[in-house]
Amino acid sequence: MSNSQFGALSATQLAMEEQDAFLDDISAGVSRLKDQGNLIHDEAGMQNKLLDEMDGDVEQVHSSMEKNTRRAEQIIEEKSLFRLKAAIAGLSVLLVLLIFQGL
Repeated sequence: MSNSQFGALSATQLAMEEQDAFLDDISAGVSRLKDQGNLIHDEAGMQNKLLDEMDGDVEQVHSSMEKNTRRAEQIIEEKSLFRLKAAIAGLSVLLVLLIFQGL
């Protein structure tokens, strides 16, 4: 083998080794990206689960608030009705007193 053939073979082998090293680096990078993608997928799944649980909790609180709001409105209405009845009773007593005083 001549020096020029040996040099060409050596240069080719060196280029292939560099390409192999480059491909190894690319492979390691792709592997890291895959791992990060899997972590992101797992995290997104956990976040979705938490959001679903929160949605259920919000619906429950909303339902409870509606129920309590209706109850508060009912209490206010009952108090207003009680006050109206008390005013009618008071005015009736006053009317009776005025009638008896006028006699």
